[in-house]
Amino acid sequence: MKCTGNELFLDQCPHGDWEQHNCDHMEDAGVSCSPYTDGVVRLVGGDTPWEGRVEVLHNGDWGTVCDDHWRQQHAEVVCRQLGYRGHAEVVAEGMFGEGTGLILLDDVQCEGSETSLLDCRHGIWGRTDCSHSEDVGIRCRGRSSQETNEVPVIAPSTGPLVRLVGGSSRKEGRVEVYLHGDWGSICDSGWNDLNAAVVCRQLGHSGGAVAAGGFGQGKGPIHLDQVRCTGKEEFLGECPSLGLNIQGCRRREDAGVRCDVASREAAVKSKPREESCGLRKLVEVEGKPGNQGKGNMLRTTWPWQVSVWLQSQEGAGGPLCSGTLISPCWVLTSASCLSRFGSNPSIYVVQVGASEQTLKLEQVVVHRKFKGQSGGHDLAMLKLPSAKGHCVTFEPNTNAACLPAEDSAAEAKTASSCVVMVATSWTGPGL
Repeated sequence: MKCTGNELFLDQCPHGDWEQHNCDHMEDAGVSCSPYTDGVVRLVGGDTPWEGRVEVLHNGDWGTVCDDHWRQQHAEVVCRQLGYRGHAEVVAEGMFGEGTGLILLDDVQCEGSETSLLDCRHGIWGRTDCSHSEDVGIRCRGRSSQETNEVPVIAPSTGPLVRLVGGSSRKEGRVEVYLHGDWGSICDSGWNDLNAAVVCRQLGHSGGAVAAGGFGQGKGPIHLDQVRCTGKEEFLGECPSLGLNIQGCRRREDAGVRCDVASREAAVKSKPREESCGLRKLVEVEGKPGNQGKGNMLRTTWPWQVSVWLQSQEGAGGPLCSGTLISPCWVLTSASCLSRFGSNPSIYVVQVGASEQTLKLEQVVVHRKFKGQSGGHDLAMLKLPSAKGHCVTFEPNTNAACLPAEDSAAEAKTASSCVVMVATSWTGPGL
């Protein structure tokens, strides 16, 4: 068996022919599905997931490792165990702070080819002459200008393992990553289709990918925020992000994806005249305890509804006003909503659709005849950020309201009309 760790099923790993072997039952393989087993390592106190103070688990306790005799090959072993490849280095003492509690390992002797820290020779667990000022810290990535030290035995993967949770199939769900002994989710702030493409590629899917919501909130920590993939990476660990110790990530709905959606998109493209705007979905929600006889109820989502927030106050208080998504890149809202704070797009963010995907703005356009609420023309357009002309992807939780088609309006004897409701102030807790 030659698994990389990113396969969803064991038969996806390269292996020999079925029932062809030279083994007996004394060599039967075994596993422990608990990540908290002796020898699990984690990095603590760093600004990114790939650096920090080395800690190891033994008999249910986390403890630090003394830096006596630690060199580059020791760092390579720990980085390999965590799933990283390439540059590895031991950093100066105290760079990631001093640990507390136990110092579990001392006199570690690695050759550099081991796959786990426990494969290296080491002293007796818990017996050491070190203090926490000698806790070892490492970095699993260097600057791009540094040479890498590719080691042939390293599995072809970069960064943490990834899985999808809460979906109706293995091709969709909330994205979770495994870092330092914990499965955790990703903050949906800035999450987009480019990030989704990398996640799906890492999981072995070859079709289209879209960012999606509706898969619930994870129970573990939020490991990553502001992930910024270009879409060309092979692994999520190659994408820059804010990493751990996230401040100000208000958990709304953890980042999710849908993979292998190319066939669905192709079906839409084959019917260009079929309207997809204005479609809402009905979501079945369980009846509240005490409402006997009512059972489950149907709730309607409003995928084109948008809320406008001050970026500095996102998550505190309430939004400034609402708006309506009228295309993949444009939101229609009230000009008076923005008049108090101006038309600088950098001070606003919007939550789009029932998924509450949060996006910054690229442009604010106020109607040139707007003179205040009493003067009419109370309209403004908000341009959503785009990557190569693409802004947001329509899916059940994010869709546009329907507007009259340009050609039908020109051919009609009477002008087409469209009414869009916009709340110019906000007093409620949410959409």
